[in-house]
Amino acid sequence: PDSYRGQLLTINMNSHHIKRRYLNNKLVLCLLACIGLLFFSLNLQAKDNTEAYFGEQLEERSFDKNKWEQITKGIEFKEAQEERPEVKEIAPVAAQKGSLFKNGKKTISIIFFSLVILILALLAIRIFTGSFMISNKKVKPQNTFTLEEAEENLHESDLERILKETLANKSYKDAIRVYYLMIIKELSLGNAIRWSKEKTNRQYVREMRNHHGFSTFQEITRMFEVIWYGDYNLQKTDFLTIHPHFEQFIKQLRS
Repeated sequence: PDSYRGQLLTINMNSHHIKRRYLNNKLVLCLLACIGLLFFSLNLQAKDNTEAYFGEQLEERSFDKNKWEQITKGIEFKEAQEERPEVKEIAPVAAQKGSLFKNGKKTISIIFFSLVILILALLAIRIFTGSFMISNKKVKPQNTFTLEEAEENLHESDLERILKETLANKSYKDAIRVYYLMIIKELSLGNAIRWSKEKTNRQYVREMRNHHGFSTFQEITRMFEVIWYGDYNLQKTDFLTIHPHFEQFIKQLRS
């Protein structure tokens, strides 16, 4: 029964990791889709401007050759010897206004599409993470870990704080769980065991066979599993009787 309960714990932890990876993958795919939509909108806008430019029809003006000969009759055209300073052609005011209007319209379109993509990305983050900020659990401050997260980030967790919170909430069963995690952490820091979130309690007991605290750890593991996995409603009086065994063993490991 003990090994079966340990296997159930391992399966639950693995399913939790798979679910979290699945949600992270969905979030990444959603963000990539939003970025792709942004580039598609910009390319479509540029294509429309290019097609409009090349599709514009040029106005043809007729040339009256007879009238030109009458006007220029008797006038001799000679090549000018005097060098004149180059004068840059200035576009008409109306043309400048039209160009500014087109550029402004294009800028507004880009800003609009960018805002739409940003809003979609924020909504996607909100849906898949429950917050508008993307949190990285690997660099999460240790004083913010919950009991469930502490089981996956044992060495980075402030178990003393979590223990105080469970006792303040009178969650004595959770408090025993925290005590056991503190023992696992101390054994890992002392190189008595190799901690892994995929391991079962039975595997830790086997690793402790040559340790001087093997018998104590074996008995504490048995008490913990009866309380944690069994249908056991731990009352305050029971907790006051049991927890000194855990505390004493922790002090021994720290000394």
